[in-house]
This record gives sequence, structure tokens and C-alpha cells, in this order.
Amino acid sequence: MKSKRITFSLLFLYCLTTSLQCDNCSIRALRLDATKSWLPLKGKTQLSFLDNAGTVSIFRLSVVDTTEIATNDCGEAYQYEYITTALYLNQPVTDSIRFILASGGWMCASAVTGSNPNFSMCNVFGQAKE
Repeated sequence: MKSKRITFSLLFLYCLTTSLQCDNCSIRALRLDATKSWLPLKGKTQLSFLDNAGTVSIFRLSVVDTTEIATNDCGEAYQYEYITTALYLNQPVTDSIRFILASGGWMCASAVTGSNPNFSMCNVFGQAKE
């Protein structure tokens, strides 16, 4: 009987301590890897396009490479990096195509006309495989 109490007590303590611990909390930095080459436009403010008729169109471009600090579910801080790119398709910059690239090759793309979203897709590389 005494050994059953000890076993039960140890099992209870184990369950109690494991339920109070935080699972799946990573504090490693989430950096961009080779996928960064998909958006090699850092530092550029415009993109030139030459059509079949030989006409050159210049589009405004905004590229922001960001590193921020966030807190995971366990309350621990970690760094993450991402790139935000916006290609503006008209002079009043109301129409745009946007890309966000984060660590692990996670990419989102969206297109907006005025304030109306036309297209939005995340996990672009994963979806492309399908």
C-alpha cells in the first residue's frame, strides 16, 4: 500500500510539473535564408519594365528588410526577420502588389486596387508545389 502511495504521489508530481511547463517554445532567431534571393530588390526605389513595343514603364517600389523582437507563448524573447515589398502600379499609389517573405521560405502575396483586395495567398512556395 505504501509503494502505491509513493507511485501515485510521484505520478501526480510529474503530471503537475509537466502541465505547468511551456511546450514548443523556441527562442532561436528566425532569420531569412537562401529564399531571400526571391526578393533581391533591397535598396531600390523603382522598377523598370520594357514591353513588347519597346515602351519603358517605371513603377515605384518599396522594400523594407526588418528584424524585430517578439515574445513567444512562454514569455521569452526571440528575434525574427522578414522582408516586405510593395510594387505600386499607378501614380497615386493606390494599386499595388505586395510580398512578405519570412523565415523558412514563408511568403505571402497580395494585390490591391484602391481599397479593394483582389488577390491574397500565403505559403506561396508550398501552394506552388500543389
